[in-house]
Amino acid sequence: MAIRLGRGGAGLALVFMLAACASYAPRPLPDRFSAPTAAGQVQVDAMRLPPWAVHVWNPADGLDSDELAMLAVANNPQLRATRAALGIAHAQVFAAGLLADPQIGYSEDLAMTPGTQNAWALGLGFDISDWLMRSSRKRIAQAGANQAEQELLWQEWQVVNAARLSYVRMRADERLLPLLQQLRDSLRRRYEASRRAGDAGNLTADAVAADWLTWQGAQGQLDDAYRFERQDRAVMNDLTGLDAAARVRLSGDFVAPRLDVAGLVRQFDARLRERPDMAALRAGYDAQEAGYRAAVLAQFPVLGVSINRSQDNYGDNSAGPGVVLSLPVFNRNRGNIAVARASRRQLYEEYRARWLAAQSEFHVVLDILPRLEAQVAEVRRGMPALEAQAHMAERAEHEGNLAAPDAARMRLAWIAKHIELIHLEQSLAEQRIALQTLLGPALPEHPIP
Repeated sequence: MAIRLGRGGAGLALVFMLAACASYAPRPLPDRFSAPTAAGQVQVDAMRLPPWAVHVWNPADGLDSDELAMLAVANNPQLRATRAALGIAHAQVFAAGLLADPQIGYSEDLAMTPGTQNAWALGLGFDISDWLMRSSRKRIAQAGANQAEQELLWQEWQVVNAARLSYVRMRADERLLPLLQQLRDSLRRRYEASRRAGDAGNLTADAVAADWLTWQGAQGQLDDAYRFERQDRAVMNDLTGLDAAARVRLSGDFVAPRLDVAGLVRQFDARLRERPDMAALRAGYDAQEAGYRAAVLAQFPVLGVSINRSQDNYGDNSAGPGVVLSLPVFNRNRGNIAVARASRRQLYEEYRARWLAAQSEFHVVLDILPRLEAQVAEVRRGMPALEAQAHMAERAEHEGNLAAPDAARMRLAWIAKHIELIHLEQSLAEQRIALQTLLGPALPEHPIP
C-alpha cells in the first residue's frame, strides 16, 4: 500500500520531523576552576544514607563528624563526576526502549529503449528482529542503570567513612599538638636545668647530653605532628572539595562505644548482601544474564520485512511484501555467545571474591577490636592517678619539697600516657569506622547498663 502526499503534505511532514529533532548548544570549558573556601559556601541537601539523612546541617558552630560527612558527599569532586555519569546510564535505558526507525528505499531505472518508460521501485522496510530484541535491551540497560546507582551509593558510603576517618585524625591532631608542645617545653626546661648544673660541675656531661637528646627527640615528634596535621588537613580539604587553603573548624568528638560482636556476627551475611557495592555487582550480573540470553536469541535467523511497489519499463505496476532472512550457517552469533558466557562467569567469581575478602577483613577487625578496647580501658583507669601524682609533684616542687628533675619526670610520664591514650582512642575509632565501611552505619552496640 502506498500513501501519496501532495507538496503541502510533504512540507508539513518535513516540518514535523525537523521539530522533533534535538538541538545542539555548545558548552565550552572555562579557563580555570575555583573551589569553595568555606563550608558555608556549599549547598548541602539531605543524604540518602542513615543516620545522616536526618542530621541537621549547621556549619556556623563548626562541623561535627556527621556534618563533615555531609559536606564531603555534597561537594566531593569525584562524587559529582559520578553523579553526572549516572545520567548516561539513565539515557541508555531510554535509548534501549526506542524502536529502530523504518527504512524507505527508492530506485529508478532510466529507459534506454525507444517506446519504454523509466522503471522505478519504492519500498518501506522494518527490522523485525530489532523489535523482538527490545525487551532484552531494556532489561540489560535497566540492570546497568541499577548497577550505576548502587555504585554511586557505594562511593558515597566510602566518602562518608573517609570523611569520618579524616575527622578522627584531625581531632586527634588537635589534641596531640598541645600535649607535644608541653612535652617539648618540659624537656627543654629540664635540659636547661641540666646544662646549668653541668656548668656548675654538679652534673656529668653525659647526663647533660642525654637530656639534650631527649629534648631534641620531643622537638622532632612535635615537628612530625605539625607535618601530619597539615597532611591530614590537605586530605580533608581534598575530600570535601574545598580550596587547599581552607581551614574547617571542627566541633564535637567521635565516640567509639563497645560493639555487640555477637550481633555483628549474626547480621554479617544480611548486612554484606545489602552493601551497595554487592548490590551493584548483582545488578551487573543480572545485566550479564540478560546479555547472555540476548546473545543466544540473536543466533536465530534475522528477519526483515518490507512493503514494495514498483513499475517496470512498460508501465506495468506491481505491489507486494518483501522478506529478508539471514541464514545462520557460518557465524550463528557463536562469538558473542562465548563472550557473554565468559563475562557471566567472570562476574560470578568477582562477586565471590568480594564476599570472601569482606569476610576475611571482618574477622581481622573483630580480632583487633577487643584488644584495643582492653588497652584503652586499662590506660583510662590509670590516667586519674597519674594525673593526680603529676599535680602533687608540681605542688611539691613549688613548695621546695621535691627536686625539679623528679617533678619533671612525673609530668612527662602523665603527658606521655595521655599521648598514648589519644593514639589508642584514634585506633579504636578507626577500627569502628572500618567496620562501618564493611557493614554499614548503625552498628549494634552493647546496651548501656
